[in-house]
Amino acid sequence: MDFAGGIVIHTAAGFSALATAKYLGKRKMPAGEPESSPASLPLVALGAGLLWFGWFGFNAGGAYAADALAAYAFTNTMLAGSIAMLVWMFWEWRESGRASFSGVLVGAVAGLATITPASGYVEPMAALAIGALGATACYHAKHVQKALGIDDTLEVWRAHGVGGMTGAILIGVLASSHINKVEASVGQLGIQVLAVAIVAIYASVITLILLKILDAFGVLRVPDAIQMSGLDKAETGESAYHLWGMDRSLPK
Repeated sequence: MDFAGGIVIHTAAGFSALATAKYLGKRKMPAGEPESSPASLPLVALGAGLLWFGWFGFNAGGAYAADALAAYAFTNTMLAGSIAMLVWMFWEWRESGRASFSGVLVGAVAGLATITPASGYVEPMAALAIGALGATACYHAKHVQKALGIDDTLEVWRAHGVGGMTGAILIGVLASSHINKVEASVGQLGIQVLAVAIVAIYASVITLILLKILDAFGVLRVPDAIQMSGLDKAETGESAYHLWGMDRSLPK
């Protein structure tokens, strides 16, 4: 089985992103412009849908067979992603009085990342709990991110790092031997916590070493002026969007 890969993939990616964001520092943004605003919400929704569809193949495919285990992983993936959307919406509504479309989509991804390591080890009711707990942990991880001064524009640490770490640890609490050959216990919980800690520390240290090496041979950040104006023109010589009235080269 390849479900344990979720520990490595999501925890490693999340803590590598955390180390990178801390090393590079915050972006330079024009005054008054929000730090993270999607260029196109419809494209965000399309991307989230495609990502969710592909997630079924990733999780259910971890069984390496079209069998009951694959069916459990498929079902758990759907349930965790769905409940995570609702829980994320609840937290947003409680904090700001409204729920955003982009936030709901981020919540879904958080639920998918959280269930990934546990998808082949828990029953569907447990998957609902994991999705809800994962969305809660990922949502409130923004306070930790703010305290550390981290500018992670793609929220890799919150969604994948915190989510994957939460799901991996919850295997030790909710795993069922009726689904796979792992039973929830204090010993199993200790194994999960140790595995997550090792992967997180390893990923962070190796990432920092690689960043130091790359920084010694080149430039990891573009100049502030390019950050302020946008990377499209500077890096590729073209712009992703030409909207009427928003491009100075077009008549108004």
